[in-house]
Amino acid sequence: MSNKFKFLFLVTLTLTLGIFSGCNSGSGGGYVKKDRIQGYKGQARLNPYLVAERFLEKVTFNETSVRTGFVKYENRLGMVISPATTLSSEVVTDKMLDWVANGGVYVCLLERGEKNYTDIGEQCEHESIYWIDVETPELNYLLDKMKIELVDDSTGKTKGGKNYRGEPTNPVVLGDELPLTLDVKVELDNETYDMKLGGTKAMKLNRQLEFDDYHDTAATDGSHRFLGLSYGAGRIYFISDARAFRNPYLGMADHASVLEAMANESYGDIVFSFNKRRGFWSLMGNYAGPALLGIFILLVFWLWKNMPRFGPLLEVSDGHDRDYLESVRNSGHFLWKHRRYDALLQPLRKEIYKRSGMFNEHGEASASLVESLSESSGVPEHEVLEALSRDENIDGHAMVKMTKNLQTILKSL
Repeated sequence: MSNKFKFLFLVTLTLTLGIFSGCNSGSGGGYVKKDRIQGYKGQARLNPYLVAERFLEKVTFNETSVRTGFVKYENRLGMVISPATTLSSEVVTDKMLDWVANGGVYVCLLERGEKNYTDIGEQCEHESIYWIDVETPELNYLLDKMKIELVDDSTGKTKGGKNYRGEPTNPVVLGDELPLTLDVKVELDNETYDMKLGGTKAMKLNRQLEFDDYHDTAATDGSHRFLGLSYGAGRIYFISDARAFRNPYLGMADHASVLEAMANESYGDIVFSFNKRRGFWSLMGNYAGPALLGIFILLVFWLWKNMPRFGPLLEVSDGHDRDYLESVRNSGHFLWKHRRYDALLQPLRKEIYKRSGMFNEHGEASASLVESLSESSGVPEHEVLEALSRDENIDGHAMVKMTKNLQTILKSL
């Protein structure tokens, strides 16, 4: 039986080796090389406008701060670039419009501007069916103020798209091509720029363009992909497709030049903002000042009210009458604070010695006195001795106990 088992084992091993050797010879070593394009990693993956930030840092003045974060509309803020979905309420929109009227520049990226999209790699997301719907009440409120109406794309060239899984060398996957866009001519500050703009929505302006309004060359139906409308002393830009300013595509066409031209209109910090709700520390940074000032004022008032040195000076009465019990209590506190335990206990001890008539010339408790006092009062002898003679290392508990024993002994006499 054992020889038969060995024979079967050798046959199985030979067949297995033959199969593997055949696979290796037929597939060039048994390995298949596949390319997988993962896309951005690190900061560029977390911030799709990192390239735009770095670019603006180079082309703007040295004192200009370019950052990503939350927005507080204040004088030092010059330009805000933000997706339309960050408009959180009409109140915030009105605050933004007041800031623009005083010279601010607001760039509203209508579609595909949020952080969650992946631009390149086999997992890239360019299918317009999955884009976030931007027609919110907040955006419509702003568009109504600016006399703009959103209309569907009439060309059919900026909708649709496909996924690119399994196509690692596709130009879209590599970031060399921006799909679902139109080549647009933009007139901005007496210059003409080329841009690639898409988006499922275009814009119609329900008023005449003024001489200081910037815009693209209108389509046959009169719709626009790019509008830069003056508002007070500032300007609001509406751009149908935010991808023009995202990391892979800023270098295409004249996208970088358009971004630089918009930034040159602003005077102050530039902020890329992508969230509706503000975080705790951001709110603390902007609004903690008044709260901390209020707490400080309350603290000063509490100190003034409760600490003697902070309160008003009390008038000293002319008379010399004092409450006897208060005087005794204050004297006791003073003696206890300075550890004069003997002075606190001495009156009771002297009274006991006086009533018992049994003490020596040095005022020391004799053994016979301790035994007699213990019998008459019922207090153990060692506690009687402690109450009559202990003057050091006395804590609060011991003081109470000794005083109670002395009073018991005195009542028994």
